[in-house]
Amino acid sequence: MRDVLAISAMSIEPVERSQITAAHPVSVLSQYLEKKRSQAHHSTAGRVDLLEIVPLLPWLMIIEDRGQGTDIDFWIKFAGPAITGLIGTDPTGTRISEGLPTKELAETIRRECLHAQLSKQPRFSKDEFKMTSMARKKVFVSVYPLSKSAGLTMDELFWLMAPCDTEMDLNDEGHD
Repeated sequence: MRDVLAISAMSIEPVERSQITAAHPVSVLSQYLEKKRSQAHHSTAGRVDLLEIVPLLPWLMIIEDRGQGTDIDFWIKFAGPAITGLIGTDPTGTRISEGLPTKELAETIRRECLHAQLSKQPRFSKDEFKMTSMARKKVFVSVYPLSKSAGLTMDELFWLMAPCDTEMDLNDEGHD
């Protein structure tokens, strides 16, 4: 039997990016997107080259708003293997409300995505969740709103989650 994720919405603690180490995947993605943003007035999904951030992909979910007008309908276009391992399922290709293991997790992610989308600003938090057979795990989470066009609509979001003690270097390809 697969572990089921238990996450409490009360576990979310907003943090500033400066509180997260520079080598954590949340900071590494933030640095990458800020560099892309400096090349334009806002972050556009079209400027993001996933081949430039391959080491981050295991921790990343790419979420798309397929809604019409005010009807927001978030879909998970991609969920990396570290995410699927942490939550116990692969939600790729599903609505947030349908593809995640608990309604509480789905509502937490939907709420964080909606806030980032409407504010057009990234969100950073320190969260805690517990798998049924594991100790509690602390993670840093970030949600980055992006636009698939040069328009003002933030219709794609990068949601990244990694344990607090995770460190990496985007420039390190594992070669000596």
